Amino acid sequence: MSTAIPRHTAHLSAAGLTGAMFIAGERGTGAGSEVRALDARTGLPLDPVHRCGGAADVRRACRAAEDAFDTYRALHPRRRARFLESVARNLTVLTDALAERAHRETGLPPPGRRLPPGRLRPGRRHRLRPRRPRPAPRRVRAW
Repeated sequence: MSTAIPRHTAHLSAAGLTGAMFIAGERGTGAGSEVRALDARTGLPLDPVHRCGGAADVRRACRAAEDAFDTYRALHPRRRARFLESVARNLTVLTDALAERAHRETGLPPPGRRLPPGRLRPGRRHRLRPRRPRPAPRRVRAW
């Protein structure tokens, strides 16, 4: 059994969404119905067109996940950590493009309201809003 993790990296530019799905490291499109995101501000459809996967796509994805499970589980925890950190680095490269797309699709505040790059640390929980104080526990009187 090999313990190597394939290095599949795809970069997303501002207009780099393809509508493709990745199953077992291969890019493809589904044969199902068409799905389009809408611009929350204008109501106009956004590119690209996405196609839903069918039952065969789901079976193939589940089979690929099952095949990868034992390989991933056999990795030393440090190797897993390096893999997850590389995933995080690749996502960080996409932060601006993903935030802009999310803003367009949801109408939520623009991307400027997130933490600056480099402030997010793996393994820590980050909150963009202050925590609400928890109510004091009720004391039960014993009679």
